[in-house]
Parts: sequence; C-alpha cells; structure tokens
Amino acid sequence: MYLLLILTGCGYSLRKTENPLHSLGIQKVFISNFNNKTYRPGLEYFFTKAMMQEIERYGAFTITNDIEEADAIIEGTIFGIKATPVSKSIRIDAETSAAIATSYQGSITCAVNMTDRYGRVVFSEAFSSSKAFPAPLVLSGADSNVVPGANDTAPLISSSEERLAMRFLARELMANAYQRISDIF
Repeated sequence: MYLLLILTGCGYSLRKTENPLHSLGIQKVFISNFNNKTYRPGLEYFFTKAMMQEIERYGAFTITNDIEEADAIIEGTIFGIKATPVSKSIRIDAETSAAIATSYQGSITCAVNMTDRYGRVVFSEAFSSSKAFPAPLVLSGADSNVVPGANDTAPLISSSEERLAMRFLARELMANAYQRISDIF
C-alpha cells in the first residue's frame, strides 16, 4: 500500500500509454505480415510478432485481426540481412596459418509504414541495426583443443546463434519503430 502511494505521489502511474495518434482518429491497428525480401525464411514472423508485442506492451492502440475494422495498417518489409565473419589469424604449424571466424556481425535493414484507413501515409521510415554473435567453438584433433572452425555440427551451431541474433534485432528494431511513431506525434 505504501509503495503504491509512493509511486503515485512521484508521478508514476500504472496506466497504459496514451495514444499518440488519437488526434488522427487512430485507435485500432491491423498489423500486416511483414514482407521478407531476404534469403532467410522466417524473419517475417519475428518482425510481425515483435511489432505486435510492442503495441501490446504499451497499450496505446488496439490490435484488430479484421482489416476492415482498422483505423490504420502497419506494414513492414525486411530488405537486407547480412552475417559478416570477424576473423583472426591462427598458426596451424610452422609454415601455415589460417583465418578463422571467431564471431559474426549480423545486421538487418527494414522499413515500417503506417497508413490510415484512407490510404494516407501516417508514418514511413527505414531502420537498421547489427549485433555480434559467436562463431561455433568445436573440438578438433586428438588432443581435443577447442578451436573456432568447422566440423559436422558447426553449421547448425552457427545457424542457431544467428537466428537468436536476428530475433533480438527484430525486437530491437520494432521497439525503435514504435518509439519513432510515438515521438513524431
């Protein structure tokens, strides 16, 4: 009880965020599945879900599954994805060295658009971000030295780490998009 009094006395409240687009008559939004123009299947799901979670988190809008009920439509397109290896040189033997990926830098570029029920653009902006993710560490050789590199499981490990990084980036980019929509109005 005392905590509640302290929080309300300090200006904090436990209510939902105010709708920044209320003056435009936007209460209900329909979130279209994001368009994935990359070669990585499934990214569109991460982005669509992340945008829904942002809207639900702040509660400024109501999400509707019926496009006819919507005051606005949010659409997005994922344009680019890249996983660039970050490598270091290691000595194999006295005469041989090799460049081995020690991590990867994953990056994504996307665009988010919001149009009102009359087709007028309310918001349109591109976003990009990047995140490092580890290269797989695998056991190699008879002495079981841990060496960054490749063996039978390395592609699976790398793919899993990359997927986690892309999911993180989807959440980060959609949080940024929601914040920009709120800031503009």
